[in-house]
Amino acid sequence: MRWIDHFKQAYLRSSKNLIEAGGRSADSSYEVGGSFDAIGYLEKQLLLHHGLMPNHSLVDIGCGSGRLLSQLGDEDIASYLGTDISAELL
Repeated sequence: MRWIDHFKQAYLRSSKNLIEAGGRSADSSYEVGGSFDAIGYLEKQLLLHHGLMPNHSLVDIGCGSGRLLSQLGDEDIASYLGTDISAELL
């Protein structure tokens, strides 16, 4: 088995275990390790600092439950696509 397959299985198992242990919370904070709003805010500020503009499109690979998206408004980006291998988190 390739290393990426091991990683994928471990990630899916981990996210599933967190969801089952804590139940799916309204803000998905528990499932992604807590600090949902704070981490999303920091991600947004990092992207803005590095040049994210309102006319840009953003592809969020590994978006999980959408921490970053929850902080972005229509005035921040033109379009957004979030992907993740965990259907439970999406």
